[in-house]
Amino acid sequence: MALGRWGLWGLRLTTAPAALWLVLSSCGGSGDDPSNAGIGPDADCRPVGRYQAGKEGSYRPCCAGLTELVTETLGDVNDELSCSQAPHREYACLEGYCGDGICEEAEAPCGCGVDCPDSLWRSHESECSLYGDAEPPTRPASVLLVNTTDQPLFVYPYIPLCVSGISPTLVQYHSIGPGDDWTLLNTFGNECQAVCSDVMANGWPEGAGNERPYGCPEVTCPPAEPVRIEPGASLLDPVPLVYEEQEMPRGCAAGITTPTVYCYSRVQPESPGFYGISARVSATAECHPPDCEPRVVSRPIGNWPDAETRLELAVP
Repeated sequence: MALGRWGLWGLRLTTAPAALWLVLSSCGGSGDDPSNAGIGPDADCRPVGRYQAGKEGSYRPCCAGLTELVTETLGDVNDELSCSQAPHREYACLEGYCGDGICEEAEAPCGCGVDCPDSLWRSHESECSLYGDAEPPTRPASVLLVNTTDQPLFVYPYIPLCVSGISPTLVQYHSIGPGDDWTLLNTFGNECQAVCSDVMANGWPEGAGNERPYGCPEVTCPPAEPVRIEPGASLLDPVPLVYEEQEMPRGCAAGITTPTVYCYSRVQPESPGFYGISARVSATAECHPPDCEPRVVSRPIGNWPDAETRLELAVP
């Protein structure tokens, strides 16, 4: 069966799964040469072409010298023809590789958009929206830092890494697990961590592979400037979203050559849950390690804050 340059990318798939497998497995194959070891349902490997493996265990690796490319399936998603993750394994065997600049027939549709940008390669918006940022809450929450002492106190922002793009936080947020194990949540971000929404809008950085993090510059870490709170006074600190690592598929953004990339979404933590808050406090404005360490004031708060949450500050 002869297919055009883009294979099946312009077709609406209404073919039964068994027949579709026959069509896919014939794409870009080795012609009518019966001596090719990759032909036939009992072959040990697959020649150049598109394949799917289901419950019958029909997966075979690509033949020696070929590269396997994980692909998606083409079909109707919410009445739109687009790519989506299949319930079975779909893959292509290529002479080259995704990102080599050559559009092989088996790379499209729903394969390598980097090599075949004119083909239909994007995943449906409903699938990619899972990796976008959460909407800010309609009623913003905050933590009220209260100085309960009779002297000025200084709250020191938390700066976990000496890299650009950090947003220092006055309040730190933790998930609390078994055994009262507090795990710091990432509410600060940094330029070393790609944000999924930015990647979907602007594409994956060229040459970044799928590594995490990428491109971390080494810079001098400046002292954190504290915020002064007078005796009996208070300060409201807005509750931020949390950076959560995702593994986003290739079809959600341009420039991705690997099956997935690691990026971060800004999410609203699950609730109900068990969380805690903390702040770093000192009675002096010049408390910097190693000579001085601010005191950590903390308390468990239960569910993720959705209103004003109070944290009383004190020093010994």
